[in-house]
Amino acid sequence: MAGERVYVLYKLKESVSRADYETWLREEHYPWGRSLPSQNCVEGYFVTGNYDETVKELEWDNIAIIDIDNRDDWYRDQRENLQAAYHWEKWGSYVERYQILFSEHINA
Repeated sequence: MAGERVYVLYKLKESVSRADYETWLREEHYPWGRSLPSQNCVEGYFVTGNYDETVKELEWDNIAIIDIDNRDDWYRDQRENLQAAYHWEKWGSYVERYQILFSEHINA
């Protein structure tokens, strides 16, 4: 795999319904994200459990995985795409907190 993989871990606001959020992702957000030239792959996952079964509350509700070739191009798309501000604002209306991590494949 060339480029980088971006992991977005996030917790939804308590008032957000998983079904409503999933509908928005499917109908608006992912089609937009997949249209950006800097993003090769966009996938999302609901976190369903923790390996440590003693954990009572999950730290994150969702994980998005985005494959990009070039971080500068990705940042530019996030700033300059005509719909980017709307999508960041709308996404922020669902999300309580988040963390974005960049990773590079280990050729082992």
